[in-house]
Amino acid sequence: EKQRSPRLLSHFKKTDQTHLCLGVRGYDLFHPQRYAQEILAIILGGNMSSRLFIKIREKKGLAY
Repeated sequence: EKQRSPRLLSHFKKTDQTHLCLGVRGYDLFHPQRYAQEILAIILGGNMSSRLFIKIREKKGLAY
């Protein structure tokens, strides 16, 4: 199923913290590119060693 248009869901709480979750449609379970997609997701933002995490938290000091 193709995504028809961008969607935005917001949920507000009384807190000093912000949580941001981004998502896109990916390959299905049997697609040959699924493994490459999973590796890319881990490299970019999968854990505390990811490039995105290091850039935002350690290099720019924007999140803790």
